Amino acid sequence: MALIEHHGPVRGITDPDVPGMRSGNPPSYEALRGRNPSMSNTANGDKEYHDLAADPDELHNSFAPLPGKQQEALHAQR
Repeated sequence: MALIEHHGPVRGITDPDVPGMRSGNPPSYEALRGRNPSMSNTANGDKEYHDLAADPDELHNSFAPLPGKQQEALHAQR
């Protein structure tokens, strides 16, 4: 499992992490990435969970339908 962090959005053009035009500029987030699944939390409190076997492109956030105990356990891992 790997921890991924992004502190943004990046606004300074001299910042080495400034994204290219039209590539997006996401808000701050933390993510745990493993072989399966992927879990992330954004600075505004949004949570995302992706079953990478069923959704390898991470297009469908499946956090909300998870049972409450599973949501709590995933959130506690971060």
